[in-house]
Amino acid sequence: MKPSIKIAFVCSIISIGATLAFFYAGKFQQGYQASPFINLFLLLTAISGGVFMYKKNENFAERSFLEDIKQSMQGGIMFTIFVSLFVYYYHSKMDTSIIDSKVEALMEMSDKNVPDVATYKELQKEDRTWQDKTFMDYKENQEDQFRSMVSAEAFALVHVVVGMILTLFFSIFVTLILRKVVLRQ
Repeated sequence: MKPSIKIAFVCSIISIGATLAFFYAGKFQQGYQASPFINLFLLLTAISGGVFMYKKNENFAERSFLEDIKQSMQGGIMFTIFVSLFVYYYHSKMDTSIIDSKVEALMEMSDKNVPDVATYKELQKEDRTWQDKTFMDYKENQEDQFRSMVSAEAFALVHVVVGMILTLFFSIFVTLILRKVVLRQ
């Protein structure tokens, strides 16, 4: 196994361990809030550690800039995939409280916009979609929409997309720093 993938795997295990530590300590919300910072640090660690180990195994031989970026991205991509898979599993099977609280907040906001049947009747006059539906149909539809927007799949997808974008930027940044500062002749 390549050193960059080993380092990404270790960083993923650390991230998963931190999330599970918050979960078993009963600090779901604090873990959810701390997770982005922990994962950013570990992503940067996976990228920089991976490219450094690659360069070290190659005896710091002179390679092209693009090859160094490619090597640095391997660790970041693997870290992002591992963590995104865990995020999906965690929010779908282990702890749905974060998703439930976000859906409840969206439902409260919806209830402020359309609080009663009289307001709903006004909405029916303006929007033809709701003409043959009851107020309860409207509320159920709103909850279904919110559950599709805020779900374990959506969380995992956001992790993948943001992780890949950050991997690209961090890989370029780390490669520049490694070449211009660390391995400067």
